[in-house]
Amino acid sequence: MKTICNLCVSALVFAAVLTAQPAPTAPPAMQGVWKFVPAESDFGPNNTPSTLSFEMRTKGPVLEVDQTSDDGVMHLTFHTDGTETTNILPDGSEMKTRYSWQGNVMVGEHTLGPINLKDRITFSADGKRMTLDRDIEGPEGNRKMRIVLERVGAPLAAPAKPSMAGFWKLDAAKSDFGGPMPTKYEAKISIDGHLVSMHQSTDQGEFDMMVRDDGQETTNALANMTMKSKMWWEQDVLVGEHVYSGAGFEMTFKDRTTFSPDCKVMTMDRVGQMPDGERKMHIVMVRQ
Repeated sequence: MKTICNLCVSALVFAAVLTAQPAPTAPPAMQGVWKFVPAESDFGPNNTPSTLSFEMRTKGPVLEVDQTSDDGVMHLTFHTDGTETTNILPDGSEMKTRYSWQGNVMVGEHTLGPINLKDRITFSADGKRMTLDRDIEGPEGNRKMRIVLERVGAPLAAPAKPSMAGFWKLDAAKSDFGGPMPTKYEAKISIDGHLVSMHQSTDQGEFDMMVRDDGQETTNALANMTMKSKMWWEQDVLVGEHVYSGAGFEMTFKDRTTFSPDCKVMTMDRVGQMPDGERKMHIVMVRQ
C-alpha cells in the first residue's frame, strides 16, 4: 500500500498510468458571440424578444455566459461535466442547473422553483448555428421552446497556453514531495490537440500515460487501482483533479501547474487526501 501511494503522489502532472481509454470526440466550440434568429425561433406563448444575444467563454468544463435581452444583461456560470451549478437570477430566484455532453449534443436540466426546464443543444456541421430545444414543465402545464442562434464573427480565440511538449527533469533543490525525494524523476511529453502523452521515468520504473486537457474525464488503470482524471486550462494555468480507487481505499488529488514566462520551468502544486491524511507537494521541472 505504501509503494502504491508513493507512486501516485509522485506523478508529474497526472499519475503513472499503464493504459488509457480512447479519447472521446471533442465537443463543438461554444466560445464566441451568438445572436438569435427570430424567423427560425419559437418562444411558444411567451413574447418573442426584440433583442437576444449570448457571449460565451469556456474554461475547461466551466461555461460562462453573458446574456443580453430586452431585460438587460445577465451573467450566468455553468459546468458542462454534469456538476450542479447555482445561479441567482435578477429577481432573486435561485436556478440549479446540470449540463453535460452526450457526444456533440449538450443536454441540461434546470430547476427554478416549481418550474423544470430540460434542454437539448445541437450544432450545425459548420459550427455557425446553435439550436436550443427546451421542454418547460410547470404549474401552468407543459410547453416547448426553440431558440436558434447564429454565430457572429469567428469563435473567440482561446488564450495562449504554454507548451508542455519536450523533455523535463526534476529540480530537486526547489522541490518538496512531502516525503522522500526521488533520485530519478523525468518525463518526455508530447501534445496532439487535447491529448497529452507522457513517458515518465522514476525510481519506481518506466511509465506511459495519456490524458486530456479540455476537462473531459479519462479513466485509467494503475496496478490494482482505477484513476479518474479531469484536467483543463484556466488561462495559462493547468488545473487537475484525480481520484484513485482500489480495494477498500480512495485517494484524491488536486493540482495547479504553472509555467515560467519562457516556458522552461514547470511547477506543480499538488494537494492529496491520502488514507493517512493530507499530503502537499511542490514539484519543479526544468525543460532540457
